[in-house]
Amino acid sequence: MVKIGAKKFGRQDTYAFTKAMGEMLIDDVRGELPVIIIRPSVIESTIKEPFPGWIEGNRMMDPIILYYGKEQLIGFLVNPNGFLPLLYYGHPLQTLVAILKYFY
Repeated sequence: MVKIGAKKFGRQDTYAFTKAMGEMLIDDVRGELPVIIIRPSVIESTIKEPFPGWIEGNRMMDPIILYYGKEQLIGFLVNPNGFLPLLYYGHPLQTLVAILKYFY
């Protein structure tokens, strides 16, 4: 049902559809309470804690970073003028704290 609903309601897949459903539910029940939804695209390694460069597991960009670091990535087709929005682990939380300090 969810897979059919994704296409029917203009979402490319069930992941995007269920994210949108969650956001719509939050919007419906929040009343007058201001809400901020932070959804980072890609969260990568750390800057500081537990130590710089820490990566837990292999997901998203990690295999590319690891193979590049080991000089095992021979080629990677990208737009040289493109932009890749990566966040360090911890930045979404720091962003949320900054937003809360601003509004409250």
